[in-house]
Amino acid sequence: MQTYTSHTSSAAIRTGWKGGRGSSRTAPPPPTAAYDTGLPADTPYAASLAAVVLTAFAVGKGVRVPLPLLTPVLAPLALSSVTPVLGAKFVSDFGDLSSRPGSNSDLVAPPGVAEGVSPPKRRSTKVFAGVSVAEVRDAFFRVARTKGRVTLVRAPDGDGEDGGEDQVWWLVQRTKTFFFPDLISVAFVPTPGGVGVVMYSKSVYGQSDLGVNAKRVDEWMGEVEEALA
Repeated sequence: MQTYTSHTSSAAIRTGWKGGRGSSRTAPPPPTAAYDTGLPADTPYAASLAAVVLTAFAVGKGVRVPLPLLTPVLAPLALSSVTPVLGAKFVSDFGDLSSRPGSNSDLVAPPGVAEGVSPPKRRSTKVFAGVSVAEVRDAFFRVARTKGRVTLVRAPDGDGEDGGEDQVWWLVQRTKTFFFPDLISVAFVPTPGGVGVVMYSKSVYGQSDLGVNAKRVDEWMGEVEEALA
């Protein structure tokens, strides 16, 4: 599992500060910028769109582009779509979520959260006692960073420091071959017994996900539980 890098270390990298024995300079204060999840922003696919536009222009001008060169350019766009277009398919507030497709999505939440979502009902997940929202958030993103093809689309205001059903992070994980996007909405919610994770994973394409989303949720949440044990 990838080692978490503290905010101060990240600040040192961004500012070029090089501390060490005998250094007369002091470490800069922690950055005031957004919380660093360690995940890349979801921008390469916008670049794919630009590449497709340029390729189409070249073909229109009579330039012969070999198919082996076209495939890696067209595949991500043809089966993935540029993520900003998919914004409405994420969850903005779990308190407003009332239904979900049962055949290509999965939802877990702590007791008392998203109880009214039906059909199908959401599954219950563990509440982590004795830890803060930030600690649960950090553990979740440590796990997310070990997965392939995961990008960050949006962070909540204030980086979700206080947690809540309306403090939702948006992630995308794409499939290996065709770059199908699976959309992940996650929130870290304080409850009377501790902090719970609400995780909603949904496929964009297809009527059935063949259990992929449930497998993802179980795998990620199992590793979060191990990290916080």
